[in-house]
Amino acid sequence: MDSPIIDLAVALIFIYVVLSLLASSVQEWIASLFGLRARNLYQGVRRLLGAQYAQEVYEHPMIRRLAKQDRWPVREQSAEGRLGKFVSLWRWLFPKAPSYIDHRTLRAVLTTVVKDNGNGAADDGSETAETDDVHRILKTICPTGEITDPEAIQAFSAWFDEGMTRVSGWYKRKAKLWIVGVAAVITIGTDASTIHIAEKIWMDDALRSVLTEQASALVENGATDEQLESHFSGALESLPIGWRGGLPTDGTEWLKSGVGWLITIAASASALPSGSTS
Repeated sequence: MDSPIIDLAVALIFIYVVLSLLASSVQEWIASLFGLRARNLYQGVRRLLGAQYAQEVYEHPMIRRLAKQDRWPVREQSAEGRLGKFVSLWRWLFPKAPSYIDHRTLRAVLTTVVKDNGNGAADDGSETAETDDVHRILKTICPTGEITDPEAIQAFSAWFDEGMTRVSGWYKRKAKLWIVGVAAVITIGTDASTIHIAEKIWMDDALRSVLTEQASALVENGATDEQLESHFSGALESLPIGWRGGLPTDGTEWLKSGVGWLITIAASASALPSGSTS
């Protein structure tokens, strides 16, 4: 037996999915434009290895050739003059460093870099606290001082792989925050208040019927994300979205809109399909 409450819930869930897909698409565009993945990867490598080793790893041909251009997500401290500073800022804002590096490639390059540096031994007295931490890690993993030892390589690889797994987790959490922020902008910018939308769907039997029928058809046919956006674009135009009624006129209406926005933002972020932020 049909139930208006169930139909309303189904309609709202699918609207949240569409909004979440829109927020995810915008977040992916921002991530691509500003190289957020590349920036997060470099920061993770730098956190694990320190600035010196991170720079040497990224300057290695096996890593450098993976990038479109030799443009890392860090500022060039040596830039001079207005033009040099502008170029440095431009390269920092729009880095061309690789956004993904296979862990086996990173491991091989890092092993080479460590061996070339004598397993991190410093004898010039210029060692910083950061590089000292890295050297202590290497000495713990390689007590014999030989990174070529199979057991040392295995232990070193396991430690580095664990660190890179955590770096991936950092990006997923950052991406989720970005999506929440984008969802907030979209929700408030279009006045997509759950309370207003629910009132409209509840009062309009025809709209509620159309939304539930489309939702059921899409679920039965196994629709893709693109099909979801396409099918619901027309239905969304019928909803009270876009500040059609103007700004709220009193405190009660502002409170009502604010609560509705918060519900929409939270639901849209939660409705994001698993793996979309990976």
